[in-house]
Amino acid sequence: MHATPTPDPPDRTGRLSRAAEVGWTVGTGLARALVTDLLNRRPGRRRIAWYRALPPVLERLGPAWIKFAQIASTRRDLLPAAVCDTLAVLHAQVTPMRRDELDAALLAALGPDWRDRLPGLDPTPVGSGSIACVYRAFLPDGSAVAVKLRRPNIAVTVARDIRLIQSVMDLLDRAPGLSRLPIAEMGHAVGATVLGQLDLLAEARSLAALAETLAPLEFVEVPRPYLSLCSEACLVMEFVPGLETTHRAELIPAARRTELARQIMVAVYTMLFRTGLVHCDLHPGNLLLTGNDTIAMLDAGFTYQIPPAIRGNLARFFLNLAMQNSQGCAAAVLDSARQVARDADLAGFSQDMDRLVARYGGLR
Repeated sequence: MHATPTPDPPDRTGRLSRAAEVGWTVGTGLARALVTDLLNRRPGRRRIAWYRALPPVLERLGPAWIKFAQIASTRRDLLPAAVCDTLAVLHAQVTPMRRDELDAALLAALGPDWRDRLPGLDPTPVGSGSIACVYRAFLPDGSAVAVKLRRPNIAVTVARDIRLIQSVMDLLDRAPGLSRLPIAEMGHAVGATVLGQLDLLAEARSLAALAETLAPLEFVEVPRPYLSLCSEACLVMEFVPGLETTHRAELIPAARRTELARQIMVAVYTMLFRTGLVHCDLHPGNLLLTGNDTIAMLDAGFTYQIPPAIRGNLARFFLNLAMQNSQGCAAAVLDSARQVARDADLAGFSQDMDRLVARYGGLR
């Protein structure tokens, strides 16, 4: 995982002012949704679900909040499916940059001659995220490329809001009943990950490494970057035509869905057990179908090189799961843990592992 140097922290007054602004934005956004629902509600119609008001509120709050929401949308094991589906629109449907912001981003990233370096750039984005937008352009030799541009002046904004979110999670970490949960640790880990995604040059290098390590998998396509044109604020890569989302699974024939699931798992296992370089953000906005009936793996802003010892423990876990050896699975998990509390309920953990292996062990 790569990291970006954190800008100087804002003063305490500035942080309190931002906290008040966040509270006002959330409160007014939810209140506006409630009033709209009350005015438009017809007899017999159910009240609007509160979470439907979240995407526009999060957009107004800014990219750091959107990133945390994007991560939350992938946790269907913790949140209701309807909440995850609502937050999922933030993966690629964030309001794009205005034309003046686009021009400023191009000038800052590529210099005053950017039109000569990227002739024919289409100002309509093909993708719009919280930190960057993606545009189609052409190189002087006619090659089609995708240009990912970081939004102007975003680094300081993201760092400020991440500190605010981490402060809230630090307080929750001390709350009664929550002290045993790694809330603060998760907040700081996610914050570091989001800051790392600001560095598009590091992402370009990760993309090149993924393309090389996954090249033997003919059904996976990773766009290769043009490193000479990349910088911390700009990533220029091969343009993959005909992309379609994998999110609307019901539109894909059942046999093709089964094959796609198999291919994606082969790619994941290749990263986990063979190369050790893992794409850690495989949500539907980053895993798309191509016009060649292959799978495109995009956005390498969150990658991680697994240490050999952890890779070994992962392999031990899944091998023991296949052999239906629950105690072997439990030992692999405990050996990979950063720490095990003295009063940890190891007997209860062992029983839970027995139940997990009894349910999933040996399944194809």
